[in-house]
Amino acid sequence: SRCCHGFLRCAMSNPGLPKWNPSGRLSVAQNRSTRNPGGGWRRLKPSTLSSGIGRGPRRRSSGCSVGRKRRRQKRSACPPNYSGPRSTVSGSGRCHRTSGDHMIVIANGIRFNCEIGGREGAPWLTFSNSLATDFTMWDEQVRAFAGDYRILRYDTRGHGGSTAGTEPYSLDMLADDVIAIWDKIGIDRSHVVGLSIGAMTAVGLALSHAGRLNRVVVANARPDNPPELRSARERRLPAVERDGLSGLAEPTVERWCSNAFRASNPDAAKRLAAMVSGTSVTGYVGCVRALLGLDYQQRLQEIGAPMLFISGGEDAGVPTDVMRKMHEAVRGSQFVEIARAGHISNIEQPAEFNKAVRKFLSAPSSGRLHPRVTEQTSERRKTCAERGRP
Repeated sequence: SRCCHGFLRCAMSNPGLPKWNPSGRLSVAQNRSTRNPGGGWRRLKPSTLSSGIGRGPRRRSSGCSVGRKRRRQKRSACPPNYSGPRSTVSGSGRCHRTSGDHMIVIANGIRFNCEIGGREGAPWLTFSNSLATDFTMWDEQVRAFAGDYRILRYDTRGHGGSTAGTEPYSLDMLADDVIAIWDKIGIDRSHVVGLSIGAMTAVGLALSHAGRLNRVVVANARPDNPPELRSARERRLPAVERDGLSGLAEPTVERWCSNAFRASNPDAAKRLAAMVSGTSVTGYVGCVRALLGLDYQQRLQEIGAPMLFISGGEDAGVPTDVMRKMHEAVRGSQFVEIARAGHISNIEQPAEFNKAVRKFLSAPSSGRLHPRVTEQTSERRKTCAERGRP
């Protein structure tokens, strides 16, 4: 066998074969031609042995540093300004594992930067990030829930390490992205926790894909786009398209977080600012334009999935009374206000946020489902049966 593992097994069982050394090359004392255990002689190629255990033959270098750099850029799954976990994708397969728990999932023409963690075999819990952040905003939640759930977190298209694409964004598209990621990984149903635009993605899932959901947490988000908010969003776009997001980082964090939090948690504030600066212009502009068309208020009564609304008492962008009206519109939903939290409530008050989410997810089910959920679940089971899936 030309596989490195095969060579090791042969070398261990046959003293006459050349020995492996840590450098991955033949010992100087060994001849490069050796006896083939299957009969005859064969010449061992250095590339077969120098590529590392289990990695197979290494492609010979072109000797051109420019060519190597271009190949690395072509293979990179992350945009140039991304500073988080970086991985390499090759081929056009469905789901590419990388080091640790990170993976790149190719879905809907986008390379989504994802991470899977938590307890294997446990119920799935998916986190969807807010506008101009990445999935590391959920670090405290992952630490809190990893022992009880199998956790998926992903970067929204155009955010963090996910590519942006070229099509105009819509909230339906963002919800379809989640379904496509689930299909590639093999997730049939999941809890979903979203904040800001991630929360509206969760609402979109509850409206269009209720049969794929268990329970939904909607945090710090509103279902409408009033004129004053629409005007403020539209005013930001020309400057972002012209100058990028670096100049928007500090004002955004000041708007998101209270003065007390920024003063007592400067590292967290800097991390949020870095997330904003690292967001691609295409991704930010695309998501803002998707929010300009937001109008879920009239459809909230259609939602039948169990839902928890979490509001920040100091969130100037999404007042508590707005989220309370959402709660009142969704039958059987729950509502929690975190008094000393701004817009990014899961980072400002992680303990209270986690307590509310845990209580909601672990509460006994009533056993009754909204007719819309029952209908979509039946359709999903029928489709799976036709495809021979459980």
